[in-house]
Amino acid sequence: MVGPPLVCGGCRGEAGPYPVGMSVAERLREARLAAGLTQAQLAQRVGVADGTRVAAWEHGRSTPHPATWATICSLLGIDLEEPGAVTLRSLRLRRGLTQDEVAAEVGVAASTVARWEAGTHRPWAKHAQRLAELYGVPALP
Repeated sequence: MVGPPLVCGGCRGEAGPYPVGMSVAERLREARLAAGLTQAQLAQRVGVADGTRVAAWEHGRSTPHPATWATICSLLGIDLEEPGAVTLRSLRLRRGLTQDEVAAEVGVAASTVARWEAGTHRPWAKHAQRLAELYGVPALP
């Protein structure tokens, strides 16, 4: 599933050397190439099936599990999070949670979490409070 631009939690906090507006897919490819890794080698190091999965990420056709993004960040020493960009999605990813896991914790459908992250709906106050607790922040962005 391709969604809004992905950010990574658990990575270095400083801004990376990437141009503003560069997609995560482009950053991933650039960092992988700079590290001298093939798609197959990166796949093996992060524990996914093969290089075709990495190719799909680099072309924006799919996104990896949040924990895999954290592993990629650590392995390649990159920061995939735009400086200053705090979104519901970035908060979720920083905790290494999937939309399904958040939905179960908050008591809503995963599609509701997806709508909140896409910005088409805002959580009700009771859900916003639970999300803030789950994400470890005083209030939602």
